[in-house]
Amino acid sequence: MCNIKATDCFYRVCLVWLPILLVATHLSADERAEQVLSQAVPRGVDDLQVMESVVTKIAKQVLPATVGVRLGGAEASGVVVTEDGYVLTASHVAGRPGRSVQIVFQDGRVARGKTLGMNPDVDGALIKIADKGPWEHAPLAPEDAQPQAGDWCLAAGHPGGILPTRTPPLRFGRVIVANDFVIRTDCTISPGDSGGPLFDLQGRVIGVHSRISEDETDNLHVPAISFVKTWDKLKAGESTHLAPTSHFLAQFDFNDDGKLELREMPRGMYRRVYERLAKEFNFDVDKAQPIEELRKKLGVKVPDAGPLIPEPDGFYTGKIRQDDLLLASKFTRGATVKRAFSSLAKEYRNSVVEVVVGNRRVALGTIVAEDGWIVTKASELKETPDDKIRLRFANGKTLTPEKIHEDPTLDLAWLRVKFKVPAVKFSSANEVTLGQWLVSLGRGSGAASVGVASVQARKIPRTSGFMGVGGDGVDGGAVVRTIMKGSGADESSLRINDVILQVMESKVRTFEDLAKVVRTYRPGDKITLRVKRDDQALEVVIKLGVHPETSGMMEGSLSGPTSDRMNDFEIAIQHDSIIQPGDCGGPLLNLEGECVGVNIARSERTASYAIPASEIRKRLEKLKEADQPEADQPEAEQPEDEQP
Repeated sequence: MCNIKATDCFYRVCLVWLPILLVATHLSADERAEQVLSQAVPRGVDDLQVMESVVTKIAKQVLPATVGVRLGGAEASGVVVTEDGYVLTASHVAGRPGRSVQIVFQDGRVARGKTLGMNPDVDGALIKIADKGPWEHAPLAPEDAQPQAGDWCLAAGHPGGILPTRTPPLRFGRVIVANDFVIRTDCTISPGDSGGPLFDLQGRVIGVHSRISEDETDNLHVPAISFVKTWDKLKAGESTHLAPTSHFLAQFDFNDDGKLELREMPRGMYRRVYERLAKEFNFDVDKAQPIEELRKKLGVKVPDAGPLIPEPDGFYTGKIRQDDLLLASKFTRGATVKRAFSSLAKEYRNSVVEVVVGNRRVALGTIVAEDGWIVTKASELKETPDDKIRLRFANGKTLTPEKIHEDPTLDLAWLRVKFKVPAVKFSSANEVTLGQWLVSLGRGSGAASVGVASVQARKIPRTSGFMGVGGDGVDGGAVVRTIMKGSGADESSLRINDVILQVMESKVRTFEDLAKVVRTYRPGDKITLRVKRDDQALEVVIKLGVHPETSGMMEGSLSGPTSDRMNDFEIAIQHDSIIQPGDCGGPLLNLEGECVGVNIARSERTASYAIPASEIRKRLEKLKEADQPEADQPEAEQPEDEQP
């Protein structure tokens, strides 16, 4: 048993920790940032705040250098890396040397450019702006600063195409593995991002976006070193052979037979890139193309003798520069990284409820006022009677709320219970800062997901619903001649040769009539068709999807699970957190534990949306004013064990 006085113990502890505290206190901001970023994972909110300060600063620097690339009817991305206007992009974007392109800056300026040389094996290409500069740019990382597994990084680009109302969305993540052929990160990218930049946290370009797989952490980029090492050849308009034979084209060989044909490729990015290559280089996509012959058609010549990789340089060995890959638990949304956010999640876990219909959780709800006001995602409750909606609180109790109001412009439903409940604390800021950390709460004690603010709050336009049929008009209806596989029509009872006479309340005579009516509905909406089949009159219900051309080529599992209503919001913040559709309606917090918004949709691989806190507060005040007479009435006290 220790007989030392408590005060003596206290002072001895202080003497142990004082030197450590003094060292930490005397670190400069840059030294502190270097210390935090070199750790395997952030240890808590203090470390996260240091990271946030670095990322928000870099975001301002790199966005002006991130550009859109228009080539023919296609849109992709690029990054300006020199003051005189050299632009990096992907070779599957450029197609071939000598093509005219438009370079679109985030402020709307458009410059003329020309494609130069290519590294098709690793999917890199160079463009030169023809108009006079100087141009805002981000420098290429030098040879001695190439990325390593575990490095933090920032992606930008134009997923889904160039939108004049949107700056290039930011995405934050970590390098999972890097070699001289490819960098893999968990910075989510999607079609339209191709050719866009991957930055380190000094604002230098370390890679260019190339391709993805179904795994949301499988985002592949062309290493910057491939441009550094071949710069003179790229400027001269040459195609280079950097990697082992057929490295780039082999990615399209899904059955590993050494030949490529369209039918072996899944619908999505690979199929579309291959179709574009076929168009540019004039070969038949339906005919099996030996990879070696395709290399020649693309202008990539393999030496007859000697290694592809010159010695003694050993360049492009493909060897991983660290002993192992980054462990999954240390990914940006891995278990050990999310642990740093745990204090925020625990503090507000009682302010999140589950919205339940029957035995199924359809959404989350955020308690926004202590007198029982709760907001959730309205479209998940459509066609549900009010008395069938239940709220499950953190202590396990369930209640039937009043449904007060629906706001279709924001897809919000306002619910209320007559008890005092713990509410979130709203942020007083009217805007989020690009690159700042955002924490999505679920129903557990930890964060459901984490990410950064990608784009400032803006109007999210509607995407029209897509039924998936083709055909022609007849007198008094539209005959179905084709049904697209995997579409809403394909999953319904509609059949070839059915005659569509009516959609909901609207009669149709032609396919133009049909398309016009369908466009008034959103993806996820269910529409009822009146159909004639032989001599029968039938009703067919179809759940509308998204047209492949407007879905950013993100068919199937490449996009992950998305919300039924994923757009058409009057105003929303875009962030890169990977939330589940069932987590919509839950709060979005900053590192101060303040609610900056309510998650409203998982839109696609790179984007989740949240209604800003300023809009929630404004609408809550109006609802409270309208409810004031009722609120003035005294309420009967409830036994404590019945309160949630």
